[in-house]
Amino acid sequence: MAALLRLPARAFSDLARALTADLRLQRRRLSLLLLSPLHFSRALAHLHSLSLPEKTLLLARLLLRHLHSLLPSLSGTSAAAAHRLRLQDLDAALLLLAMCDAYDSDRPHADWHTRIAEHAIAAALSPAGLGAGGWAVLGRYVDAAAKCRRLFEVVSGEGGKVGVEVAAAAAAVVALPSVECMRRGRECVICKEEMEVGRDVCELPCGHWFHWGCVLGWLRKRNTCPCCRFELPAEDVFFEIGRMWRTLLYMVGRIKWKQSSRRVNLVKQKLKGQLCDAKAQKKVVAEAKVKAEEETSQARFNLLEVWERVGQLECCLAVEHSIVEAR
Repeated sequence: MAALLRLPARAFSDLARALTADLRLQRRRLSLLLLSPLHFSRALAHLHSLSLPEKTLLLARLLLRHLHSLLPSLSGTSAAAAHRLRLQDLDAALLLLAMCDAYDSDRPHADWHTRIAEHAIAAALSPAGLGAGGWAVLGRYVDAAAKCRRLFEVVSGEGGKVGVEVAAAAAAVVALPSVECMRRGRECVICKEEMEVGRDVCELPCGHWFHWGCVLGWLRKRNTCPCCRFELPAEDVFFEIGRMWRTLLYMVGRIKWKQSSRRVNLVKQKLKGQLCDAKAQKKVVAEAKVKAEEETSQARFNLLEVWERVGQLECCLAVEHSIVEAR
């Protein structure tokens, strides 16, 4: 949510529009399953033919699809294409997710068709179903992202699959750009050989260059950059979920760091302003003190002049008094 709150207004509107279209597509497919007994029975039979690990993988792919739709800037088109669901798998996954959402422990043996239909009607009459705004639609995808996280933790453990080497997604490898080496001195860290000038080399999203033959062999075994360990989209579904969550947490950490840095800068500016005000007040007090001392000195000088005049007048009066007595 912290990452979504940082989106500009236009980017948020585009994201809400794309999510609304995707949610409408999913509702259409689920409505088709509920209105067509043939399609419902086929999707249910397809689910019954899958083992528990295959059902878990199918559900994980659907939740990963929601995560890709919610955070397109973190996944990219290549990652979304690598884990795209076929229409049959999409119908089965939507039916499985609807069964999980509509499950009620108080009615364990109820008809699945009736229960899913009731849940779908309630969802259609909700604010998100009635189109009450972008945040209402966004809430469903945020909830799906939370489910994706919980499923990843249950299947992979609290530590996830960090440190495990998996192959990069084929769609992500195909989407890598080819650039021409224009200067000498560049070395491929995989084979330790210098890149020839004018030769096309591969550039990873992190900006590091490698020979095509070297990097393709590397990415068949692991999805990280040999230099900086930047993670490319992975072929493994659960590892891809972990990769996106790690990227999201890193991005949220950077956002929090920027927010804390901004708050620290604001506090510094406030303290700097208060210090300037204190200096200005100190200067005003010093000037007032100097002025008061000058006024005090002037008052003392005036008082001395008055006393001097009083003494002169007393002398004059004494002289006049002596003259009068002499007469």
